[in-house]
Amino acid sequence: MRDIYALTKPPINADALCYDEVNTSRGLKVPFVPSIITPAIEKPLRSGRYEAGERGHLENLLCADDVVLDLGSGLGLVAATAAKHAQRVISVEAQPDLLPLVLETWALNEVSNAALVHGVVTTASGPPAPYYVRRDFWA
Repeated sequence: MRDIYALTKPPINADALCYDEVNTSRGLKVPFVPSIITPAIEKPLRSGRYEAGERGHLENLLCADDVVLDLGSGLGLVAATAAKHAQRVISVEAQPDLLPLVLETWALNEVSNAALVHGVVTTASGPPAPYYVRRDFWA
């Protein structure tokens, strides 16, 4: 069994999420936030290829009574896809700057059966852990 732990760095203020454009990727809306979505992510997102494999498998495999644990929320697309097909989704994200983006993605897609946890999943118990974000976090 894995444990979920809160991180020591708090998430950013959701009001700081600025965007003027909403992309649609395979039927789901995603806020285009230039300060978060890099050109390497933008191209597959706009073409519908971003996380397309994972999302396609979920669409084909999930049943209405399934509960999904999503580790690494990213933009929130995988969890939003799962939420359209499953009973409940629990999504865990360590990168604090992504939390408002995930919640906004869910709001744009009227996701109401998902919960977002800011934390990390580990194999051992322990105190809150520091989290370091590299400049080139996104590929």
